Amino acid sequence: KCLTLVTLLINYPLAFAFSYATSSDFMSKINLMKMINETISDAQYKQWLVLMKRLSEHPLSYLVEEFIQHYKAQICGPTSEIKLPEPFMDSVTNRKCVQAFGQKKNSLAEVTLYIPGTGDFTVNGARLLEIFPELGNREQIVFPLQQTSKNLFTFSDTVGKVDIIATVSGDGSSSLANALRLAIARCLASMLPIDQGKNRLLVTGLLSQDNRFAERKQPGQRKARKKPIW
Repeated sequence: KCLTLVTLLINYPLAFAFSYATSSDFMSKINLMKMINETISDAQYKQWLVLMKRLSEHPLSYLVEEFIQHYKAQICGPTSEIKLPEPFMDSVTNRKCVQAFGQKKNSLAEVTLYIPGTGDFTVNGARLLEIFPELGNREQIVFPLQQTSKNLFTFSDTVGKVDIIATVSGDGSSSLANALRLAIARCLASMLPIDQGKNRLLVTGLLSQDNRFAERKQPGQRKARKKPIW
């Protein structure tokens, strides 16, 4: 299967020209060559990464979960060891709920998810559209809801069955959206059945925190990497 995917990328490179992927989630080039018992070039390995990332982000990626996990780098141990928050009964609303936190750079998000619900989604006491006016950020936030929905193309059933109350703090709308997405994914993974929640979210990488930070300015340089021209 791997050879077939690599061949498709080599023959149709323009189909993936606007994608970007890194090697942090998938195995290295050396390990890949050992697995397929074939030598590949750097360009072929880069194209393979693009395809695997696009495949893992597809709404139906849970159908090929075993195939994707087969080529992912084992950096976090078994997936069963991922710790998730425990649901509890809210004494005020008498509903099942769970609280989770998310972080991206200096942005923090705290989410309380209630089941059953009516589809209410508030962020800092306001509507989601008011806090995140950009469409791209809102798509990132609701992506976990789409992945855990039975109808993966509308995700209306999941939205209509849960209530989400979120609090975000920090700078940068993109970082806030990523932190909020992580918190929502953790809530859904602990509340929904494992085949509909945790397994789907694990395959798409929504339960993994992005620990990257901007590199600081270095002494004697204009920026982190930029150097003066003498």
